[in-house]
Amino acid sequence: MYRFVIVLGSEICRFFDVFDGAKAWSS
Repeated sequence: MYRFVIVLGSEICRFFDVFDGAKAWSS
């Protein structure tokens, strides 16, 4: 369970990282 939370957290971080990059790219 704990490992799942860590994987989920890293996935969310990566998603927001890509989202942030896309936002910076479009502006």
